[in-house]
Formats: sequence, C-alpha cells, structure tokens
Amino acid sequence: MKRLGIIVLILIFLLVSGCFESGVGPEQGEMEGNITVADGTESGKLQVTTLVAIYMVGSDLESESGYASRDILEILEGLPTNPEDMEVVLAYGGAAAEGWKGMTIADLEDLRQDADDEVVGNEAYHREVYTRANMGDKKSLETFLSYIRDNYESEKVLLVFWDHGDAYRGLCFDENHGYDKLEISELESALAASELHFDLIGFDACLMSTLELAKAVGPFADYMLASETIEPTHGWDYTAFAEYAAEHPEAPPEAVGREIIDSYLENPTHVRPRTLSLLDLSKTDAVLESFDTLAAGLKSEIANPRAYCGLGASFTGARKFGVEPRQEAEISMDLKGFTLEVREEVPHLSEDADHLLETLDSLVVYARHDGSVPGAHGVSIYSPHATEGNYRQYREVSVSDTWYGFLGEYRDRACTDLTEPGISKSGDSFTVEDDSGVTSVEQVYFINSARGAVIFGKLPAACSGDSAYCLPEWDGKWVYFRDNQSGAYTLISATYEGESEDGTRIFSTELELRRNGKARNCLAYLYLEPENGTVDTYLNPYENLENGDILFSREVLSPQGGDALTAYAPLYGNDGTRKWISLETISVGEDAAFVFDYLPEGTYYTALYARDFGSNFNMSESVEVVLD
Repeated sequence: MKRLGIIVLILIFLLVSGCFESGVGPEQGEMEGNITVADGTESGKLQVTTLVAIYMVGSDLESESGYASRDILEILEGLPTNPEDMEVVLAYGGAAAEGWKGMTIADLEDLRQDADDEVVGNEAYHREVYTRANMGDKKSLETFLSYIRDNYESEKVLLVFWDHGDAYRGLCFDENHGYDKLEISELESALAASELHFDLIGFDACLMSTLELAKAVGPFADYMLASETIEPTHGWDYTAFAEYAAEHPEAPPEAVGREIIDSYLENPTHVRPRTLSLLDLSKTDAVLESFDTLAAGLKSEIANPRAYCGLGASFTGARKFGVEPRQEAEISMDLKGFTLEVREEVPHLSEDADHLLETLDSLVVYARHDGSVPGAHGVSIYSPHATEGNYRQYREVSVSDTWYGFLGEYRDRACTDLTEPGISKSGDSFTVEDDSGVTSVEQVYFINSARGAVIFGKLPAACSGDSAYCLPEWDGKWVYFRDNQSGAYTLISATYEGESEDGTRIFSTELELRRNGKARNCLAYLYLEPENGTVDTYLNPYENLENGDILFSREVLSPQGGDALTAYAPLYGNDGTRKWISLETISVGEDAAFVFDYLPEGTYYTALYARDFGSNFNMSESVEVVLD
C-alpha cells in the first residue's frame, strides 16, 4: 500500500464504547459489543500538506476538570482561521461528561463550531459518532485510524495520544468502561491493522517514553515523542504547536517534535516535573540488539557475588519513574542512567555498556527536562524493583526474552537472601557488609515509639572507603509541614532525591490529601530553594484500580486552605518487621506550608540504615538529638 506521509499526533482522551452515528445526521442505531465501521457513501480524500490526528481519551481529567477541552481550545486559539494546507481531526470521548461518552470524530471546522460557546461536546458538530464505543479497546482506535486512511491524503501526518499513561502497562483509560485501557499489544495491533505509516507518533501522557513502547510503535512511524515521567494536566502547549505546524508546512517531523518539546518546557505557566523526548525510531533495532547483548552479560553474572552487588547498585543508582513509596517499588528507570551505572559497577561489562550508550545517543534525537528531574536522559525501561504484579504482566511486552530471563533470575536470587546487612563501628566510621550486596546505605532521622522507630527522613550516606561510612552530625533541621498561625505541625517521611541543575534540593514523600470531602493518595515532590529557604510543593495523586494497577493522575496540586493532610512513614518495629503507618492529620490553614527548618521541640535520633537486595535491613547505633 502507498505510504501515507502524514505527521499524525494522536492525542488519546479516554472515550466510551458505543454505536455509530454518521455525519451530523440522526443516530444510525446502536452496536452492542465490537465496533464496526458506520455506513456512508464513498467520497474523495481531502488533500492536505499536514494532518494532525488526535486520539483524545478524556477520562476523569475531562469529567472532573475539563482538561481535555482546554487543550482543544488551545488548538483553536493557535489556528484562528482554517489553514489551507492543514487539517486537524480528533477522536474524543471516554469521559463521564456531556458529549464525551462513546467516541466522536470531528475535524477542525466541527470543533470550531462546537466550541463557539467554549464548551466541547455539547453541540452536534462532528463527522462520526459512536455512542457506545470503548476508547480503551483497540476496536475504537482501529475505527479512528481507518477513518484517517479512508478520508485524507497528506504529506505529513502527526498522530498524538492524550490521556493517562502507564508506561509499558498501557494508556488511554476509558472512564465509562471501568477504566479499561489500551494495552501496548492492542496499540501495536491497531497500528498494524491500519496499514498506515506515520511521520511522528506522540504521547501526551505520563511515563510513556519507554523502550518497550518504542519497540511496539517502531515499525509504524519515523519518530516518537513522549515523557519519561509524570505529565502535568496542562499537557503540551497546543497553541504553540498548532501555530508552528500551520506556519511551517514544510517543516520535517523532527523539527515539529523539537518545537513541541521547546514550547512545553519554556511555557512559564507550566509546572514541574516535565520531561519530553524525541526518539528516532529507525535506531530502535540497534538499541534492542545492543541491550540484549548487555542483558545476556548481566544474566551470566547472577551467580557472581561481586558482580551481583554491582548489578543491584546499578539499579539503585538509576533515576526512577512512577515511584510507589509504600510498596518500595517503581515502574521504570532511566535506561542511560542504568547503563552508566553498570559500566562503573561491573567493569568487565563496560564494552557492552559503551556500545549500548552509543546506540542510545542515536535513538534519543532531542530530550529536555525542566531541571527538576536530574538523571532523566530520554528513554526508560522496566525497573527490576517493580512490584510482583508488574513483573507477571511484563512478559508480554518485555524487550527481549533474555532481559525477562535475567529479571526472573535476579528476583529469585533476591528472594533467597534472608540475612540482614552487618553494621559495625570502628572509631568514627561504620563498616557495612552483606554477602549478597547492599542496595543502599542512608543516614536516617527518626523518632522512637512504643512499637519501634518511625523514620521521617532519608538521605544518601557518604562513603569514606570500601564499605566504610560516616554518620555526619545533624543539627535537627528537616522538611516538615507547619501552620505558622496555630502552631500545629506534622512530620513527613521525606527522602532526598538529589539536586536540580540550579541547586534546588529535591525531596519526595507520600501524603493523603483530603479536599472537599474526597481523600486522594499523592506522591509529593518538594523543591527547596537554597537561597531563600522556600519549599515549593507539587502533589501528584494516584489511584489504586480494581485490577491492582496504580494509575498516576496528570493532576499537579498544591495544598490550600481547607485541605487536610495525612503523612505516612515507615515503622521499623521492635520485632524486626517493617510497615507503613499514618502520622498526624493536619488541617491546612491560610498560613500553613512545608518548611525546611529546625523541627519542633522533642527528642529525635539519627543513624545509618542499610538495606540489601533481599529487602533485609539493619540500623546502626543511633545518636540522640534533643531540640528545646
């Protein structure tokens, strides 16, 4: 089939499964179960230079806050008149909101008329309507791609998916169908069935810049655009993107991708954290081949105690994404960061690591972050510290059998380790040793309770030689939440994540935010400005779905008056067990904020904490710090 040269950005908003309604006329009837193509007369294809195709699954992002509609309005703002050589076509739906149930296909003129009252979906302007469609099902995506194929002829096609993203676990969660999502295998199948080849496929969704996804979409596009980390609800700058595409019809897809990245990172109204990467998919096979070679080397080292220690240190040292603190797990890790760590920690694999680094540099054409995500190099991969459920699901999308086999053997080795690390003191230093290797050594701050030690602070410990660590003096300053008016406060369990490029210190914690009677678990990032001591806070809610998945929202929130915050912290029990507990719940007043300051009056402790790859832990003797 003739290659369809179109830059297609498919923005995926969650839509609902349903019937088909052709044109703007009356409903043609309901289709229960699978979707079929609506009846209609054959017409000539619209000839354009640039086609932007967006698969928008609104989900709760639209039903609760209208974020999908806002991005549609941004597109219209960037295109005040209909460009002669450009068309925008959307499939939108998947949200429990008026006009967003099922799937609606609309072009630029439809959207302009529909949004005349600044509301999208409340008017009957569209090309097709499928009132019972499930946008988390591949049949809906196949229908949209068929519509593109049958109705447009373009020199450039950009396909963009907009919604929640879940890395290698899928994307596009249809709110009206139990948050059913497009599995990566479904996405790959729908793209194959379309018989189309796109100039660029973009994902305005969280956590999607993975090697697993690049492998899946590689045969169907020249470039891929996605983020390694959470994407805030404002999403990309669609006004800037639409303006650029319309004003530069001759721009190649790489230039369009770079413009989307730059406008996303440089918009002053956008919030942290932000990463965005442009991948040259023609380089994917070379990366997969070199990674498979490295994975084979890693697998051969499982039985080598020294190399096994280096492997664990490599996983620990790489940047993590989709962190799930209370499960002590994450979804993915930065692939380049991991490879750099392997080169350092397992020297005899350095040649294989160097070859992978070389191919990765060819794959990642352009990548930026906003300074708040150190260690993000453009593409991530499954983390061995993911949950057991993720591991079981991962086989279907693993980048290779070799890699999956290594992961299984690594997990089995960790499960046989039942001995805690040894910590011994000699003078002013501590020696930390473990037969299977230590995954982390940290200085911790804690309070003692009747049940054990409650840790509220962690930061990496400094190593002064082979297995020798020091315990620095602590003056009692740390991050906590304080109401300056009432004097109320709560400790939080904050982990130091490093520094941004401008010296901002980054901490993470987990909180429950209760707002307007609704409680939401949130992963929080705290950014301490060293010069003025202020702490900027961004809360990213997440939801535990019925199937066990954790769905990270794109919302980025800050505490405000009337909220209630509950902090969580790990309790290291006197009986040797470890579990997470809730701390104080505090009402947020008008003068309440996270601060980095001396803690309230009381007795605190600091010690060294060591953990091995079997999740066994030990703590050194502690030092008491009394604040009064």
